[in-house]
Amino acid sequence: MHTATHEMSEYQKETGFERYEIAEYERNRFLSAASVDLRIGQLLKSDVADKLFLFSGTVIDEKTGMSVSHGFKQEGEKVFVKSAAQFAQEMIGKCRAKIDKIQSVPIKADLAVIDLEPTFNVEKNTVLWPGREIRVKMYRDANIPNNKKVMILDQDGKYRYGAIRRYSFSDRSTGDSYDNVLAVSSEEETKEVAITRMGDSGALVMSTPGDNPDVVSVYGIVLALCENEEKGTTLTIANSLGEVVRNADSLRQQASTQFPDRNPDDVIDFTWLEFQNVEQDSQDVEEMPACPKISHNDPSHQGC
Repeated sequence: MHTATHEMSEYQKETGFERYEIAEYERNRFLSAASVDLRIGQLLKSDVADKLFLFSGTVIDEKTGMSVSHGFKQEGEKVFVKSAAQFAQEMIGKCRAKIDKIQSVPIKADLAVIDLEPTFNVEKNTVLWPGREIRVKMYRDANIPNNKKVMILDQDGKYRYGAIRRYSFSDRSTGDSYDNVLAVSSEEETKEVAITRMGDSGALVMSTPGDNPDVVSVYGIVLALCENEEKGTTLTIANSLGEVVRNADSLRQQASTQFPDRNPDDVIDFTWLEFQNVEQDSQDVEEMPACPKISHNDPSHQGC
């Protein structure tokens, strides 16, 4: 009590305010101390599952966050964000839902829905680019151009470049079944090499600013690594985010409740107010052979 009273007195001296709300004072003090600006690509961890994964942005509104489901053991777990050298002591939110698969399609989702605390709401989804910020939107077409050049923002804050090599890719050779996911490899076409590593789960698979300098499209969220031991090749595996969120019952229900006068397909997006009328060119996609082995959970590594 003595400490709090002393700090309030100091606050009065600094600001000149004789009257103030203690709740607002405490809130401002926390914001100053935390200095956490939640952004796409920041490292997260839950208070139960000892894994590191990345923040994937928000959908529908500024308080509904996303990441990977396998970063959590169960719904209701608290989420923390890494700031500078350590994780914030205050939680940024809680895992509301774990969506493993969309049974009606079927699609591998591996999507976690996070209810963000008001302090950590994200009003605009952007990624940093030299000299500016670039807005992020969801790819809305059913098809993706062949060998589409993409990039991901990894756990070190660096962009890694590659191309989407396989579409509607499925693998059931391991304990985890992967249905209708994307397979990404490096720009080098002579050998398949993943552009992610353990700990990059949750990273967004995005178009490059070469397509549009102000906006990048998101095709999926990184889930896993695919390894072909016989051929010595690896692939980055991502979900088809547009299909996942459009077919997730919990997200559609939320969108219908919050925006009863709008089509849920229009509001389940990163930036639907600005991009709901954007049209994408569609191209036929070529089905490619499957990769025999997928693993996303190396017990010797803290990342996922």
